[in-house]
Amino acid sequence: MNTLTKLERQSFQSGKVPLSAIVVGDRKRSLGDITSLVNSIKELGLINPISILPDGTLVAGYHRLEACKSIGWQEIDVIVVPLDELHAELAEIDENLVRNELHFLDRDDWMKRRKEIYETLYPETKKGTAQALSMNKSLGNNVNEIISPTFTEDASTKTGQSKRNVELSIQRAKAFTPEQREILKQVDISQTKATELARLEEPKRELVIQSLASGKSFEDAQREIRREQAREHIEQLKNQGVELPPGKYSCIVIDPPWPVKWIDRSVRPNQIALDYPTMTEQELKDFDLSALASDNCHLYLWTTQKYLPMALMLAEHWGFKYQCQMTWVKNIGFTPFSWMYSTEHILFCTKGNLPLLKLGKRLDFKADVREHSRKPDEFYDLVREVSPGPRIDIFSREQREGFSQYGNEVEKYASDLKMTS
Repeated sequence: MNTLTKLERQSFQSGKVPLSAIVVGDRKRSLGDITSLVNSIKELGLINPISILPDGTLVAGYHRLEACKSIGWQEIDVIVVPLDELHAELAEIDENLVRNELHFLDRDDWMKRRKEIYETLYPETKKGTAQALSMNKSLGNNVNEIISPTFTEDASTKTGQSKRNVELSIQRAKAFTPEQREILKQVDISQTKATELARLEEPKRELVIQSLASGKSFEDAQREIRREQAREHIEQLKNQGVELPPGKYSCIVIDPPWPVKWIDRSVRPNQIALDYPTMTEQELKDFDLSALASDNCHLYLWTTQKYLPMALMLAEHWGFKYQCQMTWVKNIGFTPFSWMYSTEHILFCTKGNLPLLKLGKRLDFKADVREHSRKPDEFYDLVREVSPGPRIDIFSREQREGFSQYGNEVEKYASDLKMTS
């Protein structure tokens, strides 16, 4: 217990001060193991003085103070800093933010508190205020210069972290509740995965955290969330309702949503479920494709090995005659049973008498695999070369030059549309 009066404590100057005079307030962090620090001070002495306020209140150096007490010192070197309460807290936070043993989630929480303090002390550095002052200045208005660095700049300088890491630290701190943070520490989540998790919206973030708490891996928890998102997306698509376009077409490309059951495989580990609604055999038979076909028409019917018999049946059901089979040779494949499935097929079927625009084209073509069910540009180049318009792409998810579209996801790949002639 300190025996000095408040008046006596307010007279401290930098130099040596009795250990008994140092006032230790509530600490933000427990003491931890100071054995190595004690040994270092015994061998080398106290290299860096502790910091106190003029009244003797400790600002920074708690571990050094306790180490010197354990050695039995009576006095300690101090630097007196004339800080108010917020400045003192800011100084303490900065000292502890550079400690390597601090868990990154605790560091995030401290960084968030640092931002609150800093922007209270320097309100002109807040994002909105700084932007407004900068804009007024650019317009020639008489405003004061912003002389204080932004929080991110100041925190980066004081803690040695990059500006980007400071921003990510704040993002994580804002995302997690104290209870969530404790769970993440218990499951020993990595900083990279915590950052990824912080970017999820609630309640998805909470669902992942609860999955982690139940013993699931981060990858499994994420996968389950994406499955649920896919299910929600499919239900939305089912409820959309899309009318068949008017008119008749001389060329029809159709990629039926076959009644596929998803099989997890290592070729695409990030793909966790089909992202479109499938149709039963009867639903496909009920689809009125014949209403879109001209009397003379080419049909390109996409199919896989498994659904080849059903595809042949559907072509006949829709009023077409099978002529030949085209083959997409892929750069990758998967092996569900024995053979590697590295191809996909298109049945070329005809109705009436419509000659090809160009003869002698190969039935096989090579193209790289992209997203699941996304068809290659090379195929459409080939169709435009040999089949006349008007053309339509059924169950299309990507706009193609020279094709009308029908489907409930016609702009899925609009962001990287490749138009060819």
